[in-house]
Amino acid sequence: MKRARMVVMGLLLVQTLLAGADRLARVDAEGVLRWTDTGDEVALLGVNYYTPFTIDHAALKRLGLDHRQVMRDDVAHFRRLGLGCIRVHCFERQFSDREGNLLDNEHLALLDELIDVCREQGLYTVLTPIAWWGGGVWTERTQGFSDFHTMRELTADRATWPAQARFLKQFAEHVNRITGRRYADDPCVLAFECINEPLYPKGTPDSLVTDYINTLADALRASGTTKPIYYNSWQGRNAAAGASRVDGVTCAIYPTGLVAGYELEGPQLGRVRATSLQPDASIARKSRMVYEFDAADMNGSYMFPAMALLFRSEGVQVASQFQYDPMPLADVNRNWQTHHLNLVYTPNKAISLAIAAEVFARVPRGASFTPADTEMRFPPFRVSATENLSELVTETRYLHSNATRTPPPAPERLERVWGCGISPLVTSCGSGAYFLDRAESGVWRLQLYPDVFTVADPFTGTSEPKVRVLPGRPVMTLRLPDLGTRFAVRAFADGRVGERLATARDGTFEVAPGDYLLTRDEAAPSAASVSRAAVLAPRWIAPPPAPEIVEPLLRATARSQWRAGLPLELHAEAALATQVTARLVSTGGRCMEVALARAEQPTRTSGRFTGTVPGEALTPGVWNLTFRASGAGGVAEYPRAATAGAKWSPAEPSRTAALIQLPEAPPRAIVNGTGETSVTCIQDGARRALRLSVADVGTDRAAAGYVLPFVADAATLRPAERNGAPDPLGWGLRVVARGGAPGARVELGFRMKNSQGLGCNLRVGNGWSETIVPAAELIPLWGLPARDAFRWSEVERLSVLTGAWLFPEGTSTNGVSIDLAVLEWVALTPALRLDAVAGDGAWSLFDTTAWLRVPLWQAPLRRWGLSDDEGRPAVHLGAERFDGERDSLSLRVPCDGRTCARLWQTEGADAVLVVRARAAQPRTTAFELALIENDGVAWGTNIPLTAAWQTHRIPLRKLRLFTQWDRAMADRAGPHLRLSRLATINVCFGKWLYPQAADVPHAFEISTIAVVPAP
Repeated sequence: MKRARMVVMGLLLVQTLLAGADRLARVDAEGVLRWTDTGDEVALLGVNYYTPFTIDHAALKRLGLDHRQVMRDDVAHFRRLGLGCIRVHCFERQFSDREGNLLDNEHLALLDELIDVCREQGLYTVLTPIAWWGGGVWTERTQGFSDFHTMRELTADRATWPAQARFLKQFAEHVNRITGRRYADDPCVLAFECINEPLYPKGTPDSLVTDYINTLADALRASGTTKPIYYNSWQGRNAAAGASRVDGVTCAIYPTGLVAGYELEGPQLGRVRATSLQPDASIARKSRMVYEFDAADMNGSYMFPAMALLFRSEGVQVASQFQYDPMPLADVNRNWQTHHLNLVYTPNKAISLAIAAEVFARVPRGASFTPADTEMRFPPFRVSATENLSELVTETRYLHSNATRTPPPAPERLERVWGCGISPLVTSCGSGAYFLDRAESGVWRLQLYPDVFTVADPFTGTSEPKVRVLPGRPVMTLRLPDLGTRFAVRAFADGRVGERLATARDGTFEVAPGDYLLTRDEAAPSAASVSRAAVLAPRWIAPPPAPEIVEPLLRATARSQWRAGLPLELHAEAALATQVTARLVSTGGRCMEVALARAEQPTRTSGRFTGTVPGEALTPGVWNLTFRASGAGGVAEYPRAATAGAKWSPAEPSRTAALIQLPEAPPRAIVNGTGETSVTCIQDGARRALRLSVADVGTDRAAAGYVLPFVADAATLRPAERNGAPDPLGWGLRVVARGGAPGARVELGFRMKNSQGLGCNLRVGNGWSETIVPAAELIPLWGLPARDAFRWSEVERLSVLTGAWLFPEGTSTNGVSIDLAVLEWVALTPALRLDAVAGDGAWSLFDTTAWLRVPLWQAPLRRWGLSDDEGRPAVHLGAERFDGERDSLSLRVPCDGRTCARLWQTEGADAVLVVRARAAQPRTTAFELALIENDGVAWGTNIPLTAAWQTHRIPLRKLRLFTQWDRAMADRAGPHLRLSRLATINVCFGKWLYPQAADVPHAFEISTIAVVPAP
């Protein structure tokens, strides 16, 4: 009887999995989204996906790939993970004209196919027809109606509404060329969301927004569709949407922020708190959807189920993570850099999302939610930030995103075992995901994905590979009572079982990543068993296997700062390596090496290594840190030239070659359209320099400067030559210079005999500073077609120029002055910089590299690096004006206060904040500085500015709580900023600071933000 019941359950499961996405849904009078056939509530979790459009489409096209095949493969992954839907905000620029007519082109054809592929795999689609974003930036240049209007014009200018209405109606009426159904009628299209992330002019009343919403909704209804229609009510527009004729509202949530520029460290679970759809009477009878969510800039696998629980507590029925990386792009993750999700390349996060989908299916609307910093338990689920783990454990299902010790309550009743890492049920020596699904008693289907190794920070947006697929065949041991200890392992593909590849002994076997059928007692499976197994999962999809013999892969982490005199732990992860060492070199030339030992039992291909730098050896000052791994395939070093965050530092021993000699008499000044210009020789102590002074840099193509002979000979430059061209790696220009009071901008260029050249544009502060420009960053000048066309052997002279083209935001009224003392070619090596801070020294919260790397997206914030009057690296932030719709600009950058708190054993009650800054425009009198804790609590102040560099010292107790951002933060705040929670710094400036001068340029420069701990 028990066996018969299990067979019936298996048949029901098969029927469910075979069903396509063919059910219609409606929103009832209470705002609940229900299936029309049964009246049951809808509960779907999925992903956003963009292969038909925007940067994903363009990137795949550049690679010469078949978009249709990519979609089929990715949707197979969605089904493999048990997801229920996808959302696509369609980039209407790519398939509309100026009047709002729908254009039937490649993008629309790909959307048709995507919808059909989702239908086949049982996934529903939510379509957002208007996105507006990306014209000429994320898409090719287009002529759609969005190209002729700003987003705020689309929402508030009634003259633009007819084109949008026309487009929406035609979009809904479009007949899918594959299914033969209109989008308006297709059951696979679950709902429409009118527009993605609408923006409004300042002061737009809710009444106008409601009119706009109704215009869009009525246009969709004019197609005859009865599907639910949603509107994005973000940015405080719940009331406007609540008063409209749409069926539901949508919101987004990114608790960890967006675009940090690098991977966030430490527990982030406490940031999951609430969305804009929390209890609100104005939308009480509207259906709720989260159109985008993510734990951005994180590799952790514990956030998604917690977020799913939050959504269910707020009544959300549909939610879509942003965004799933198409498999051919996921190894580099350059398309949507702050997000990274793919079954193959981020297996732990993918399993965590699969568990979140189970949360949606099992947790009712309105369930309770209590924020927690490190762990949440809501049986049968558990998430743990300390273990980097999500779990679902029941009698029949056992899912885990990382290694776990949680025992299954009834191993003999299990039907689904999915995971990453080891567990009481599965010992896997690999790092990829595995899926075990029971077809019937004694018959299981195994899909095993390849091992991967993260070689670089996935969230930098740089072009180097971030994750590599590893070679080899993992050894697995299964402890499944239903299979026993001896079972056959057979190939499985296209719904057919293949030959036996292995026989498990004591539950252990070895196979390559792939798709397999496991049968108890080595019995051959019946045709019915094979059929049941075939519908349990889609086909197995993974990249081609990696070569068997490859050099080691290495990635290391080290603090950018540490307290001098304290032992420093070094950590590295290596694949295909047997030995790892670290080398530290101080700026004074002192060198030490540390051997790293295995920190744990290695997996089949990779392992963790740790070592310790003795405290007495770590003296105050700057150290350059490099790592090396050796193995059967050779030697690997970290960082490499392309590693984000690596610093180019002079090689040890130092190798330099002077490129110019300062003359005894100054060269003749070159003047072309500028004001009074002079070139003089100066002496500053023991340092000689040439000073270029220009009273007015002029306009347009005006320039002034001087020329020096190029003195380096071919023998000197030979180490830097490769077939006559500069080696792009391992060499650079070292420039010692200073600017006048406002700083200076200068072009340094090496001219060949044909007058073409190579060089760089520098921004120099008003104190002596050293700048090193890697050769790879030199740019072609004066018509040089490409860097490869440059020849050092052909160089005759160096030119030093300044001019109007270097001041795009407006010329300096004080003129320009620059002193050049040294210009030489120097051998460089990439290294991680470590600042060993003395016990009474300042702990820096300011890393210029990070401040210059955080993406600006489309904000008109001007930003560049320079040096302050004492030679410290600094960052310039500026804006053309603050008027119209843009009344402020800000930049948020991660920082590390937690390590400072731990090393000094202080929360900062008596600590002092040190800020060094200056105004870079005459009317810029201050900027706002906020220090933000990891749960969003912000403390800050306004920093006054003058034209001269000034150092401000502010006790942390004097910072004020920024409750104007969020009144609720008062409930979470301590008595002062807590260094152990400090996570980010935000700087902001805008119209409220300069109400009488908002329409002129504003800029300021920062060289120091630091904390001096109390003695």
